[in-house]
Amino acid sequence: MLVRREAQRCLANAMYLKPETGKIFVDVGGLNKFVTMFKASSDKWSAEDDFLLGRLGFLVTAKQDEVAERLVNDQHILYNINTVHHTF
Repeated sequence: MLVRREAQRCLANAMYLKPETGKIFVDVGGLNKFVTMFKASSDKWSAEDDFLLGRLGFLVTAKQDEVAERLVNDQHILYNINTVHHTF
């Protein structure tokens, strides 16, 4: 679990420092993996995982409207966001 979190931190830092990394992440299929991990995370509460996944989600959608639309319309991620929100 620690290795996964460190990888997520590195990815988030790369997206923050070089925003074009978010497009590369989507182009290589990372968005589908993100959705899978986010949905799995919404079933069990972990503040650190939720924070990292939320940060990744923000950074990958910040300047890519089409990615945000895919997450909402195709992946129906709002249900999972609502689930995480109600655990607080």
